[in-house]
Amino acid sequence: MKNVYIINSSSVGADYGIGTYIRQISEYINSADINLTFVHLYSKEKAFSVKTRRAIRYIDIPGATFPSTYNPEKAYNRYCRNIAFLLMPYVDNSQENIFHLNFINQYHLAYELKQRFNCKLFLTVHYFEWAFSLNGNREKLQTILQRRNETADHLEKKIISSVDAEIKLFNLCDRIIAVAHHTADTLITIYGIASSKIAVLHNALSDRYHPQTENEKMQLKRRLYINDKEKIILFVGRLQKIKGSCFLLEFFRALLKKRTDVRLIIVGWGGEIQTQIQNAHSIWAKVTFTGFMEQADLDKLYRIADIGIVPSIYEEFGYVAIEMMMYNIPVFVNNTSGLKEIMQNNPFNTFNIQEVDCAPRLASKINRLLSNEAKRAVIAQKCRNLYKKRFDYPLWRKKLLKLYLSR
Repeated sequence: MKNVYIINSSSVGADYGIGTYIRQISEYINSADINLTFVHLYSKEKAFSVKTRRAIRYIDIPGATFPSTYNPEKAYNRYCRNIAFLLMPYVDNSQENIFHLNFINQYHLAYELKQRFNCKLFLTVHYFEWAFSLNGNREKLQTILQRRNETADHLEKKIISSVDAEIKLFNLCDRIIAVAHHTADTLITIYGIASSKIAVLHNALSDRYHPQTENEKMQLKRRLYINDKEKIILFVGRLQKIKGSCFLLEFFRALLKKRTDVRLIIVGWGGEIQTQIQNAHSIWAKVTFTGFMEQADLDKLYRIADIGIVPSIYEEFGYVAIEMMMYNIPVFVNNTSGLKEIMQNNPFNTFNIQEVDCAPRLASKINRLLSNEAKRAVIAQKCRNLYKKRFDYPLWRKKLLKLYLSR
């Protein structure tokens, strides 16, 4: 019997991709050979608590208050040590234990767990810290690292420091799960991690799609007060530069020049939301900003969407793309990083926002597709077939269980 402890933490990431990943584990990873425990750090619970539901244990550990004399790093390190002590009654060192981490800034927690428990450490790499600052530009990162001993500005020093901390965490871990092949390549090329330590396991989603008639789609649009005749272009994600939010509006303006029976729905929150609202001047009547949405409400938008667009400059993997594919939506993605891997370099469903005329060319392609319902249906089905073949959860579940049960 193995005991697997899934480490979660309250954060923006937990509301997006990491939260989805952990929910998938809680819902679909079940085996007579594994005892599952979910450990939630910085929990919103007022006090430490342990509960069991459907044979799964949930441990909630709220944040801690430290003296004002503690700097943030010292306070965090003390919190990590406290976590290890709190977990001691719930970890049997006579059995095989796996702690599965999901955040890349948890070296101190990993260290404390290794010090106190007979365990293996697994880490799923959902992101790299430097990617947010450099928009995923690996060549620029390598340039910064090559001149680490030269004078560097504040940002470069911060990036070098984060990479060094990540290397320490990677070296401490027994197994690293890369969500894409390009992630594994980065771990090997940039961080010097042995390929034998890395397992590539693409993210996956359980299938929630149910075919609907055109009449059912129209009825849902009316309940949402959306015009029957409007074609829905859907974007879901954080409103940040790295998610391509600036290109999104540039493309939509180009599309509006070709047809006016379209509406862009932008689902998500982020630091650039006010900027993007201002950038939508003169087309506000055609753009809907929803903010963050619960899954049940988001699923309604997936059911009425005609086109999905994921213009991220960098994406480690891209849950949104496969979620749109699952819902039988024709999806168009920027041909980069994890998105390129999802679409397997399919030239029809990819675009390159680095090209000068990308926005008008993409607008022309989508305009033609919206004018040809038969072709749109074919492209939608191809997207869904790709999801079923590569990103439905049974295959992911089988591979993750195999990793947990391996020696």
